[in-house]
Amino acid sequence: MSNPLHGTGSHSSGLDSAGSDTAGSDSAAANHQEPDNQEPDNQASNNEASNNTALLDRLAGGLIVSCQASAGHPLRDSATMARLAAAAEAGGAVGIRAGGVGGVADLRAVRAAVTVPLIGLIKLDAPVSITSTLQAVRECAAAGADMVAIDATARPRLDGSSLAEQIVLAHRLGVLVLADVATAAEADAALAIGADAVATTLSGYTPDTAPQGRAVPGTAAGPDLDLVADIRRRQPEATLIAEGRIGSPDQVGAAVAAGASAVVVGTAITDLTAVTARFVAGLGVSGMSEISQQSQ
Repeated sequence: MSNPLHGTGSHSSGLDSAGSDTAGSDSAAANHQEPDNQEPDNQASNNEASNNTALLDRLAGGLIVSCQASAGHPLRDSATMARLAAAAEAGGAVGIRAGGVGGVADLRAVRAAVTVPLIGLIKLDAPVSITSTLQAVRECAAAGADMVAIDATARPRLDGSSLAEQIVLAHRLGVLVLADVATAAEADAALAIGADAVATTLSGYTPDTAPQGRAVPGTAAGPDLDLVADIRRRQPEATLIAEGRIGSPDQVGAAVAAGASAVVVGTAITDLTAVTARFVAGLGVSGMSEISQQSQ
């Protein structure tokens, strides 16, 4: 088995934790259009595959920081997200995950602020919220994302498209696909149809995986390292990103030990409200406001 820190996805033709944010993107009502399937010439295909491998290698073994803030949060503006991203890069982050409810404006601001790979997403006001339309994929690509994060669960998408169609479109636009999954079976399925990497982002946030069957963001305690290990056993060559409820350096190390190629941390680094509330809790005082309890 090759070193999982340098796993590659299955794309040969060529970067937030899950939450309950509602979106401000215009993508939600986008019409479903079939992506064009065109045969690339061999030289272009080979060059693109090489570039894709290089991008995944840049993420390997590193920390990706999610720079997002929910609607109404004190940090909710694109310029602040860009400064957070620049600070994260200065601290050693190998990639940034951004967009969310800030959509295209956040992506453009962050793209201008950092040189590391950018994993883009657009959160829509729908049960399947993470880049769940073809138009959202187009917007992420146009805004400068190197990789687009897409909900890869089996739930129906807002525009009636399929995950396979979204992957084809992303690749045609020159961006990689990070499949956000909740189960190992979903990871298997996404990789089989061309996703370049998978992330455990949605574990605990779907009806089948939420505690007591409730899809309530933030109710599951701690990262799902069992899922990381399970996907690694089933997909020894895949680029596997651990994401979701990772709140300490020790948990980052545990995720890598479980088989993660890279790790995403959001709230524990970039949400000053939540970080402050954790310290306040150490005093035995309940200072956690409603806004600080919202997941990024």
